[in-house]
Amino acid sequence: PVLMQDGRVWMSLTPMEIATAEPAAEAASGRVLTYGAGLGYFPCMASMKDDVSEVVVVEKDPAIATLFEERILPQFPARRKVKLIRGDAFRYLEGVKDGEFGFVFADAWDSSFDFGPWSKSVRACAKFRETRVMAWIEDLILLNLKLWACWRLCSAVLGEERRSAMNEDILNRLLRNVEIASEDDVESLMDPASLR
Repeated sequence: PVLMQDGRVWMSLTPMEIATAEPAAEAASGRVLTYGAGLGYFPCMASMKDDVSEVVVVEKDPAIATLFEERILPQFPARRKVKLIRGDAFRYLEGVKDGEFGFVFADAWDSSFDFGPWSKSVRACAKFRETRVMAWIEDLILLNLKLWACWRLCSAVLGEERRSAMNEDILNRLLRNVEIASEDDVESLMDPASLR
């Protein structure tokens, strides 16, 4: 199954989608929150686990929420454990206390270049200490950010002004307090944790 939006694939249930959501489904436990209903793979798999008591799915797109509620959710073996909330996940997260959920799976972006929603998610979940948080394809997003940072670093070293409007504001925010004075600084910058 595939959902199209503005002539392009927005959601699909492909082997890649399954493989990239599976680690989160395996890690989920307790009360689970996910945002971005998608085609339901993660909420379905998480809800079937014995150690998952509830899966709360937040979806802001009314058409996707209706599709999920009327067509997808009724097919879940453990559908009684799944609760759909129609609304903006980031507003919902403002009211969530640390520990209220045992696990949060963020999946509200369409590719590893969609830095904006990922960055917003990282900021929204930064308050969690007791709650485990995983983000869909975060390793790929961090890799792309490293490549962008490298590109900017090389441009600066070469004295060239190579910039792209694509995600420039996010990269500027991530690099605003970065000072490169040694090889260790470069290595630190390339550590994915420093870009998170």
